[in-house]
Amino acid sequence: MLQAFDVRLLRFLMIIGWVLIFLFPGLDYYGQANGGEASFPQSIGTFCYFFYFCLGYLISRYVQRILKGSREVLLFVAAYVLTVFSQLFLEERGIDYLIKPTYFGVSIMALFGFDLLVRVKVDEMYPKVSSFFREAYRCVFWMYFVSMPMQMILTRYVFGTTYLQEKSNLVVLTGMMLGLWILTFGLSLIVVWTFRKCAWGIKKDR
Repeated sequence: MLQAFDVRLLRFLMIIGWVLIFLFPGLDYYGQANGGEASFPQSIGTFCYFFYFCLGYLISRYVQRILKGSREVLLFVAAYVLTVFSQLFLEERGIDYLIKPTYFGVSIMALFGFDLLVRVKVDEMYPKVSSFFREAYRCVFWMYFVSMPMQMILTRYVFGTTYLQEKSNLVVLTGMMLGLWILTFGLSLIVVWTFRKCAWGIKKDR
């Protein structure tokens, strides 16, 4: 379906989509933190997953790098720092919001992180890592459905404990967010991979 679009047209549409799906709703939280009212419905974030799908396709089709590797790494780190400080700022202002894939800082991290992964010749340099990513790719559809409940469980029973909340500061919060993302991805992958293996074994027995 996406192949019917010219790369330049698709890129233009995605810029418009990013502004509407990520940037405006994200800035809207800062408006709420300063006493304003919510202007964007939360349901608009549902479209972010289709955006990420299109983003992956566009980066795969794009011949040249978006930026040089060192600049991409710096912008990835800058987006991560922005995300952490945004969480701290919103919590300080009493906004009950947990950073999600719909936040524009996360979308910037996804953009440059995926572009870096695509440009690295993983197959030649790290065959075991390449095998891991191929296996994860086979599980990615069902991981989408498992990841949100997994993140809720980890947030409540691991990262939402009284001890961690009392020790909350910039360093702890940064580690908690990074740990939450890594554990959510890892445990979701394990659950889906185990289910696929068990289902495949049952199918073979028949």
